Amino acid sequence: MTRLIFLDFDGTLIDSRQRLYTLFCELVPENTFSFKEYWQIKRGRINQRDLLRHYFHYSDAQVDVFRRKWMEKIEEPERLAMDVPFEGITKFLLHAAQDVFIYLITARQYPMRVVTQIQQFGWQDYFTDILVTSQRQSKSALIRAETDYTHDDMLVGDTGEDIIAGKELGVTTVAVTTGILSEAVLREYQPDQLLETVVMLDIAYSSPHQIREALNGQ
Repeated sequence: MTRLIFLDFDGTLIDSRQRLYTLFCELVPENTFSFKEYWQIKRGRINQRDLLRHYFHYSDAQVDVFRRKWMEKIEEPERLAMDVPFEGITKFLLHAAQDVFIYLITARQYPMRVVTQIQQFGWQDYFTDILVTSQRQSKSALIRAETDYTHDDMLVGDTGEDIIAGKELGVTTVAVTTGILSEAVLREYQPDQLLETVVMLDIAYSSPHQIREALNGQ
């Protein structure tokens, strides 16, 4: 049976940090953090609510206004144009698609905007399907509903939520450090593998389930 590989989008395949930082600066005009300083804070697992409260003394009402405007603007087409693929991703997808079924799994809001980006990158032929939660369900629930996954499949992402989703499904979990969390923080979620970038992924990696089955068969 051909293995399924579920790949997160932002922070795993593409670098969306400039888009996120630029919008933060627009919505928080009092911000003085540089791009580097902002991401040093964020990679320590500081969410927007805590960042706004601690560094800018925002009230709950101000945080709610920020969040509403953020969700309205963050996936605007002109902002999505800031996103760029990480180095080597196109080559990785080309080769991986020859051996496994690749599913994109993302928590974005607008499926068609995801499809448009994939087409702009020239990746449309590499994915078996594109799964978008639209902020209405978890990644694990969407994968359960839309695929016939097995415990020998794999989920790759850059956040703790991605690793938790993979563990809920019982698939192999792989964390990459190209996204919003540092290596130290990602280790706390205990992924099966921790890589600097998804291009280092070994498609033939034996999952814990496969190893146990092989040992039991001896």
